Amino acid sequence: MNTTHTPEVTGGLTVGAIAAGDYRKAAIFGKYNIDFCCGGNITLEEAATQAGITTADLIAELDAVTQSSALPAEKDFINQEVDTLIRHIVLTHGE
Repeated sequence: MNTTHTPEVTGGLTVGAIAAGDYRKAAIFGKYNIDFCCGGNITLEEAATQAGITTADLIAELDAVTQSSALPAEKDFINQEVDTLIRHIVLTHGE
């Protein structure tokens, strides 16, 4: 079994922070009805317990989505320059 995990998995980030850091992981949380928005201030362990799965299984799925492909730079919203992020928000969600 692969025991190398992405930094957010081993770094103790909340579910909300993990989803914010990589939108692809939000899909995994959604699959298990794990609230990563308003209820996202919980650990992976808490989320897995609430979803009725093991933490190891949840981590494995989060790792798999990361390893399947690189996050496109234009979708890396955490590391965008402010003007690039603003332009994206306006063009995607604007008037």
